[in-house]
Amino acid sequence: MQNPKVSVIKKGWVRALLFFLTIVLIGYLVSYLLFGENPLDTGTSKPILSLPFFSLLEGYFLFSDLLYIIAFIIFLKMLDRDSLRSAGLFWNGNAAITGMLFSIALLGIGTTILYLAGKLVWTGPESPFYELYPIMLVLFIAAAAEEIVFRGYILSRLKESVNSVWAIFISAAGFTVMHATNPDIDWMPLVNIFLGGIFFGIGCQYYGGNLCFPILFHFGWNFIQGPVLGYKVSGIVLPSLLGQDLSGNALLTGGGFGLEGSILTALLFLSASAILGYHGKRTIFQKENAVAPR
Repeated sequence: MQNPKVSVIKKGWVRALLFFLTIVLIGYLVSYLLFGENPLDTGTSKPILSLPFFSLLEGYFLFSDLLYIIAFIIFLKMLDRDSLRSAGLFWNGNAAITGMLFSIALLGIGTTILYLAGKLVWTGPESPFYELYPIMLVLFIAAAAEEIVFRGYILSRLKESVNSVWAIFISAAGFTVMHATNPDIDWMPLVNIFLGGIFFGIGCQYYGGNLCFPILFHFGWNFIQGPVLGYKVSGIVLPSLLGQDLSGNALLTGGGFGLEGSILTALLFLSASAILGYHGKRTIFQKENAVAPR
């Protein structure tokens, strides 16, 4: 019989809070000490470091996300004295495929509604696909890092102290705070980021704590939304295959924040969360985090 883990700090919520504060500090140091005033605003940033093949913005995300992953490993091994598997880091093909299909389906529904309503017009091709390889890599690392931080560590450690519902809500709130300084942020984008965080948490718990679902959904959502369909991604302009023009009420189109600022996204995340929550209630609404493949 395997001996139970003996954490340096017994209370899971304390470790989750310390880790969140560490992530905030890392983001601050990378953005203000390495890359200038505001790396998300490429017009006013003052680059200190030049990277081959990557823009300043891509370099910012690469550095910060890799540091997040390093911090995660340090916390997991030194404070928790636990394995990567305990944080959901093991392969689950069904979870990965389902996560990617969900991202395609939700984006397809939202985009079709905007197109049929006459709010979205395609303006033609923009960048060739081979120019998107660097941003594809950056977006995958970003999705993996954010899910490792908020669902892999914070959610799973919170579940040692509170039930799954509270753990999902609290981790989603932290996820929202980390995006609160994005360009063109407003109340509707904040609501959608929070709802997205809840959906990621439900998807993670649906597969017994496995991270394949939220990582592949997160990556598919960001990559298809921005570099493929041409929307802004959380207010950030990325190179894309297709150009587009959005018109009409910003509450419907998302305005300057992109599709993530639209009320359609809120309805899509709520519907998807309800579907997963209903079908996976036996594995989702439990206190202890049982990390086992479905």
